[in-house]
Amino acid sequence: EVCEEYAHWARLYQTLPCSFLVFDFRAYGWSTGSPEVNCLAPDAADCMLQLPELLRRYQLPWPWPAPVVLMGRSLGSAVAGSLIG
Repeated sequence: EVCEEYAHWARLYQTLPCSFLVFDFRAYGWSTGSPEVNCLAPDAADCMLQLPELLRRYQLPWPWPAPVVLMGRSLGSAVAGSLIG
């Protein structure tokens, strides 16, 4: 799965009072690098650490005015779970 496969989910999320942000794993979709299983959780943690700066760059509020919900499908569910650990 890559981010572009989430387009149908984005349409659903537009009907809800929330925002939707998707990240590709390293070496998938438009991401660079080579896929390494030992990098999955650290890469996801880095994405979360970069979230405040990413939102500020696009003039969106931080702290975000609603809960941040992490979702993963398949292997991504284990990665999302590692962030809330």
